[in-house]
Amino acid sequence: ATLFKMKATQFILTALLSMTYLSVFSQTNFGEPKDSTNFKTEINPDFFLLGTLSDYMGRFQYVDREKQIDRYYPYEESIAKYIAKFIKENYRIVVNTVFITSRHSEIFSPKLAKEIHTKYFDEKGRFIDSTLNSEVKKYSFLTGVYYRYGEHLEGNIYKIQVANSPKDKEIYQILKDLECDKLVYKFLRGYIPSSDIFYLEATPRMIKYFNIIG
Repeated sequence: ATLFKMKATQFILTALLSMTYLSVFSQTNFGEPKDSTNFKTEINPDFFLLGTLSDYMGRFQYVDREKQIDRYYPYEESIAKYIAKFIKENYRIVVNTVFITSRHSEIFSPKLAKEIHTKYFDEKGRFIDSTLNSEVKKYSFLTGVYYRYGEHLEGNIYKIQVANSPKDKEIYQILKDLECDKLVYKFLRGYIPSSDIFYLEATPRMIKYFNIIG
C-alpha cells in the first residue's frame, strides 16, 4: 500500500511538472504568476485561525459552538500550542488548553468562540463564504489551511488534504481566485475517512505566505 501511494504521488508530481514545462511554450493555457518581488504579506488573524479549524463532518459535530475553539489529535500537539500562542498574541486572550491522557487536546475560550462562530458561521454551522471578500483574507485562510493540513512536497509543489470536510469548496475557490493554475485534485472515495487532496504548484505569492509559518 505504501509503495502504491508513493508511485501515485510521484505520478501526480510528474503531471504537475509537465504542466509547468508545457506552460513555457503556451501563452494561452496558463496566466503568468503575479510578481512577488515587492509583494508584502499580511495575515488577517481571524481568517488564518478559520483556515486551521477542524470541521470533520461539519464544524460543530465535535466542537462546542458556545465555548470551544478546536480539538486536536495527539500528533497535532505542537499545532495546538502554536494556536494557543497565536490567539494570545493576536487577540490578547489566554485560552484554556486541555491535554487528556490520550494526548488529544482541546482549546476553549467562550469569548473568542462566540465572536468567530457568530461572525463567520450560519445557524446550521456552515461557513459564510461571502466573508472571504479580500485577497488578504483569502491568503490568510489558505495559509491557515496549509499550516494544519498541508505539506511541502518539493520545489514549489505542495499538497493539502482534508478529511470529510466542507472546507474543500473554499480551498478550491481560493486557489482559483488566487490564480493557482497548476492544480491536481483527487478525491479518496471508499476510504474511512474520505478525503479531498489538492496537489498544487504554488504561486510565488502563496509561497511567501506559506513561508511565514515555515
